[in-house]
Amino acid sequence: MLNKLFNYINKKRKLVESFRSSAKYLSSGKYCFDDNLTFMYLKDDELKKHYKSLFEKKLLTIRYIA
Repeated sequence: MLNKLFNYINKKRKLVESFRSSAKYLSSGKYCFDDNLTFMYLKDDELKKHYKSLFEKKLLTIRYIA
């Protein structure tokens, strides 16, 4: 059980590092992660709601950089 938890944490940590390493390609501004670390968005509530609805409707997929 603990092994699964550690794997989950490490996977999310790598995802955050991946987003940060690609920061030079992002527009200037402050970025935030959603609660589940599924996606990163420019800190704007309307934009967050829009992307969250796209993920819920499965209209947007995540591409991981490994």
